[in-house]
Amino acid sequence: MRFPAPKLETGMQVLVKFCAFDALYMSGMDTIRGLGLWKPTGIVNDARTALAFSLSASNSRIAPPEKPIHLVNADSAASGVQCPGAYFRWDVGSIFKTYPFIIHDASSHHRPRYTLLSTDFVTSIIRVQSIQCSGFASLAGGCCDACRTVDSAVEVVEKWAQQSFGKKSIDRLNHAQLEAKLNALSRQLKAEQVKKHNYWTSLKVARKRETALTERFDLLSANNVPGLPRLLSTAKKEGWSARKTTQKSQLAIEGKYHARNYTEFDRDLAILIYELGGGAALYALNKAPTMLPSRFTIAEERRAQNLRITVGDVKMSDIMENIQILFRDAPASELGPVLHTISQDEISGDGRL
Repeated sequence: MRFPAPKLETGMQVLVKFCAFDALYMSGMDTIRGLGLWKPTGIVNDARTALAFSLSASNSRIAPPEKPIHLVNADSAASGVQCPGAYFRWDVGSIFKTYPFIIHDASSHHRPRYTLLSTDFVTSIIRVQSIQCSGFASLAGGCCDACRTVDSAVEVVEKWAQQSFGKKSIDRLNHAQLEAKLNALSRQLKAEQVKKHNYWTSLKVARKRETALTERFDLLSANNVPGLPRLLSTAKKEGWSARKTTQKSQLAIEGKYHARNYTEFDRDLAILIYELGGGAALYALNKAPTMLPSRFTIAEERRAQNLRITVGDVKMSDIMENIQILFRDAPASELGPVLHTISQDEISGDGRL
């Protein structure tokens, strides 16, 4: 009997069948997801087992699956079921950022009393096993006695994850704590860099100022600066820098700068020199390093003391001249003419003057 030759399907027919199969597969997967029979990662990825996760009334441990994920072989089935470990919900936050995975490193000094078996990053569920786990549970669907006592150890790790990084050891910090510590250290480093820059700037300014002061000291100690007290007084009053004070001192040595902020003592001394030694003596001291005021500078002060001395009988002309010298700059009184008291005395003069 001959069998009819098989019909060859066209490319379009194959494509239609593939799309139909894909739609059927996706519909079935949606149904499986809706029933909670499949999870993308972690501890519940076996389509054969339906896991019902519910929170325990006393702590965050999750009830184990109805059927064990891993069954022992037939020879050891009579003795018990392989211990699947304990399930806990991680309520601190994202497991990626808040769980301190580094505590399970062999070199960590803060290793907990359990081993992390698996994590579900979608449902935030972790599966742990005590380091003293016997390997088998006495009842199906449960865990061994050692895994039932890891609640306190998980709570300690949760407290670690919720605390600030502070001065804690780096081998017990999670990603979020390490990130916060890095940001804090970055801000501290930036502040230290700014402080270091300010110190370098201050040191540079101090060195420049020290150089200027050294130059001024060398100049003043090696030269006789004319009118040095008045020059320094002007520098203080006008707030000159050390470099500008040095420049003005150099100009004063060259005779190109004269400090003219004369004091009352300087003017009185110049008047005395002029009255005793005449204009020549005052001119010489004006060109000397003392730089006393010139004759034109003390003209106003001399006028107040240039009284006419009467020799012999008192003359009204002498009195009027002295009144005019003393009161020529006095403001006019608003009260009109006033009386003045004139006193006269006899003095003895030295003929040598």
